[in-house]
Amino acid sequence: MAAPLFFPRFRAFTVAGTGPLNGGKLFSYIAGTSTPQDTYTDSTLGTPNSNPTILSAAGEADVWIGALNYKFILKDSLDVTIWTEDNVSESGVAGLSNASSVPTFVPAASVGGSANAITLAPTPAITAYAAGQRFSFPAGAANTAAVTIATNGLATRALQFADGTAMVGGELFAGGLYDIEDTGTVYNLLNSAQGSGLLTFTPGIAFSASLLSVGVTYGSQQGSYMKLGRIVHFWMVVTLTSKGSSTGQAFLTGLPYSCNAAMVGGGEIPCSIVHTSNVTPGTNSWVSAAPTPNAGAIGKTLGLWISANGAVDAVLLDTAVANTSKFFVSGFYPV
Repeated sequence: MAAPLFFPRFRAFTVAGTGPLNGGKLFSYIAGTSTPQDTYTDSTLGTPNSNPTILSAAGEADVWIGALNYKFILKDSLDVTIWTEDNVSESGVAGLSNASSVPTFVPAASVGGSANAITLAPTPAITAYAAGQRFSFPAGAANTAAVTIATNGLATRALQFADGTAMVGGELFAGGLYDIEDTGTVYNLLNSAQGSGLLTFTPGIAFSASLLSVGVTYGSQQGSYMKLGRIVHFWMVVTLTSKGSSTGQAFLTGLPYSCNAAMVGGGEIPCSIVHTSNVTPGTNSWVSAAPTPNAGAIGKTLGLWISANGAVDAVLLDTAVANTSKFFVSGFYPV
């Protein structure tokens, strides 16, 4: 009996995990020694590989072993040792032949579709999806929204993080190598931090818990954010040309996600740095901004407050906002 050294082919990646080990070298020896020992190109064990076996541009090679014990040393193309594995036997690797834990590498030439609707054509092809199937592929472009993947012409599967969070844009980068696993219904992204790139949103201002903004006009509305796990980091600039006629507490609006409703403080805990211009909170007072824990629309706002030395915090009312007010805010909040 013969067994492949990993299924369906031996495959290796760079130490940094940035791509296949192009030109890598797999040395094979008698176990416990430095005496070379052949591996073979197929299950007949008729044709020996070169020793070392040189990996393809995809970091792959056909490597089969028989009923002998081996020591393997993997090096990169510059002969830098990546790992050494001793006492490897046929029986020890045979169990890997159908292991879902070994991803099938899909080279760039077999990755198609678009940034948000990816197609994969691995070899050998799959004829049906199954839980545990894993693939590794280089992204052709950075995603800008939720992502789907269709493999070998099958129906699309959504790509998400392990906790069920969907992609929103900026999680995949052109040329980045990504590992995915089929859960039976969707693909989970395995090897990327649960974070987005730098994305944009449109902030604004409104008044009262009803978030009224009658007659408000703007000179500038700029917002950037980055989502890392369950934390959103944001930066915004809001410049008014008219504050309009609505009254009540001032709120900065338009945050990309609602603040987690379980957050303590009832919307009075500042999580932001605020700089204002043409806002009049009062003598020896300053403006703070607090996310509003709520699953509804108001959960995507920052309530504005007045803090003063020796005084109880109070809400920032429309009367403190001018037609030329400016707000520069950075902060974070849980989702």
